[in-house]
Amino acid sequence: MEKIIFYGYITLSIIFSFIIFLLCVSVLQFHKKTGEKIFRLKKTPKVSIIIPTFNLTKRIEDTLKSVSEIDYSNKEIIIPADGNIENEGIEIAKKYGAKLVLNKKRLGKPKASNIAVKKSKGGYILFLDDDTTVEKDIIKKLLSRMGENVGIVIPKYRTKNVESVLQKLINMEELILQTSNKISTYFEGTSNVIRGCCFLVKKDVFNEIGGFKQTLTEDIEFSANLRKNGYRIVFEHNALACTEEHEILKTWFRHKKRCGKGAFYTFLHHKKFFLTRPSLIFYLILPFLIHSAFFIFMIYAFLSSDFQAVFFGILLLAFMDFIQYTILLLPEVKNFKFRWIAIFVFIYLPMVLLAYFVGILSGIKDKFLGRDELIFKDW
Repeated sequence: MEKIIFYGYITLSIIFSFIIFLLCVSVLQFHKKTGEKIFRLKKTPKVSIIIPTFNLTKRIEDTLKSVSEIDYSNKEIIIPADGNIENEGIEIAKKYGAKLVLNKKRLGKPKASNIAVKKSKGGYILFLDDDTTVEKDIIKKLLSRMGENVGIVIPKYRTKNVESVLQKLINMEELILQTSNKISTYFEGTSNVIRGCCFLVKKDVFNEIGGFKQTLTEDIEFSANLRKNGYRIVFEHNALACTEEHEILKTWFRHKKRCGKGAFYTFLHHKKFFLTRPSLIFYLILPFLIHSAFFIFMIYAFLSSDFQAVFFGILLLAFMDFIQYTILLLPEVKNFKFRWIAIFVFIYLPMVLLAYFVGILSGIKDKFLGRDELIFKDW
């Protein structure tokens, strides 16, 4: 039995090593590529900036100030607002010339955003979260990538408030996702998923896809739908959006649990899409299966009282993860301290996996009970 566990570890390590090798090649090749063609704008098409919010409060002012400073004249600002609308929030919206779409009852971010799109006049929609700030030239940079078959252009994302240990680890996760976008671009000429905090989409494409689905992770759902319809998602690494992240572990865990539940629903809707994307297979599905197999071997070794094999498995997996995430982080970080990768691998990553697992179980339970995908208590 010890031989089975040993050879199992070795086989998984060889597969994981091959994935890491592909990771190195794809990241290096991405930096050699000239990138997506840049289009010079002969006209300035109207861009509608939509900022959905719940409980319109003073907190939205930083976002509106950032938007008002964007160097692009032909734009409009629309705020679809659910929940309790404070007078102070209304005055702030008016101060920056934003058009308010007030909903009498809570509709949820997807449905409220869809209503705002119907009321918009622009041929392009820039979606922003109400805690996101952008650079002055973001619209020009994103529009310059709107080439043939491009439905969405995304910027690079950074955490706005990198103060606590948790926020630094969240920012590291952002940087890893950034490199993943580059890998997807190298393999398929497109990114596979977007973040809802900031992205530019053609209005015609948005309407063709049918807008946002009423689900927990409407951004991932929408991007999968868009890709299935033959459109590309282009990553513009020179454009920057900064968003606030969670400061409290409890709210962060709740958010990650919601992401896991939403990802479960999205996978059910688009199984074929996710299982036929090379970048997702090599860098998401296979690593997940390898980690699962490692844990099965370790559990089996533990039940067999082979604690040496358990310890060896933990060290081997941690070592492979350390190499993997170092490769993913180095292209995005200067003067990086390796101890943060160790904290990320040994502490942060297991908590993320736990939150996702709890979320997936919740999704399975709700699916079995026939509940709606978007339940407001999950927010």
